[in-house]
Amino acid sequence: MELPFADQRLIRQLFWNKTTENNVAKNLKISQQAVSKRKRKIICKLRRALRDIRATTLISGTLVWNAVSWSMEPLLCCDFWL
Repeated sequence: MELPFADQRLIRQLFWNKTTENNVAKNLKISQQAVSKRKRKIICKLRRALRDIRATTLISGTLVWNAVSWSMEPLLCCDFWL
């Protein structure tokens, strides 16, 4: 899954550049509420993508991961940070 450029830019500004929602809104000439709503939608998309990847890995990866000497379980439960 790839996010559209506009969504990537919004997430980059909010989380990597630590820009406030108000400042992002001013830069984009939209309301702070619109920024917040877009952020929620993007995070929901990312959560769904992580769940899909985790489910696919759990279903199809069992044979592959059995050969790995270290535990994959912590990596498969990584959606706690979103």
